[in-house]
Amino acid sequence: MKQKLFSLLFLSLSLLSTIVNGQTSAELVKSGDLKLKAKNYTEAVKDYSIAISGNEARTEDYLKRINYYNALNEDRKAQVDTASTFEGKNDVCGPFYKRGLVLMILEKPTEARQDFEMVLKLDPNHGGAHLQMGLIEKAKGNKEQACSCFGNAIRYGDKSAQDEFDAYFCWNISMDAYREGLSQLNLKHYTEAIEHFNKALKLSADSFTYMRRGLAYCGLEQYDKALSDMNSAVRIAPRNIEIAYNRGLLYLKMDKNQEAFDDFSRAVTANPNYYKALEGRALACEELGQKKSAAYDYTTMIKLKPDDGLPYYRRGLIRDTDMEDHKGACADFKKALDLGVEEATDRQCKEKLTYKQKMDAIGEH
Repeated sequence: MKQKLFSLLFLSLSLLSTIVNGQTSAELVKSGDLKLKAKNYTEAVKDYSIAISGNEARTEDYLKRINYYNALNEDRKAQVDTASTFEGKNDVCGPFYKRGLVLMILEKPTEARQDFEMVLKLDPNHGGAHLQMGLIEKAKGNKEQACSCFGNAIRYGDKSAQDEFDAYFCWNISMDAYREGLSQLNLKHYTEAIEHFNKALKLSADSFTYMRRGLAYCGLEQYDKALSDMNSAVRIAPRNIEIAYNRGLLYLKMDKNQEAFDDFSRAVTANPNYYKALEGRALACEELGQKKSAAYDYTTMIKLKPDDGLPYYRRGLIRDTDMEDHKGACADFKKALDLGVEEATDRQCKEKLTYKQKMDAIGEH
């Protein structure tokens, strides 16, 4: 059972009674909703404003909870009873959001913006507030900021935001940022690549952008950040075997060999001819001590690419040290050397001479 970390730190929202002029904040919001439906916008704003004023203590309490929660590390967050912590979120967000919508109708975007900013402080995942912020930025001609807001709105479930995103050609900005990030990644300019991928992800939470930003973090040896991005990519596209393969490589770097094996296996199961994934799985098997399984994967690689010397060499090592197949190992080392694997030079097996050959050799001296 999760520990309720906030129970002794803050008052429960349910204990903070809100009554203004004989009406609770909930009743005032309902009154505002009726006036909004009747297009009595000015009076609706008044009701929402009174509800917000009466909700001040609850709002302050909720913000304290949010700020405290955000300051926790991931392990501590996992112990929090989030149902209790975020109880009452809709009650404190609702009046601000609805008043913001009415202010937009009344063409008061500056005042509306303040309400939507408050909503996002209370609930950063509020898709509707992100959408409205995007519309405000769009009206001001700030395309990049507007597209970023629309992208967040889509990410947090506002379906109508997709139409705004497409109509405003936000894909162009997203793709330009992605391409530039990819170019910098190929040049191994990892910090610059991350900056461009950050911009692309603000516009569109695409699995390949997460994956490639993860590769950039990996290039900087920031493996925890890399893994977070790879996990995001997998959540978005769980069947994409390229993402599974790249996360498998990251797991190998992090010495998480079982996790690496699982990702490579998923890729190989989907595509038995996925050569790089077979190689990755073989390496993971070796690290896990599953040498015969590794040899099996190297054999499959040899069948797929008989002119690649590396799998011969790796299989030769396993045959020589783990399978007691010295003759097979010698054949593998010879083949690897013939194919240009210099490491096989020291592993060359000397041919055993017969008794007659040995005597003939002595006789020559």
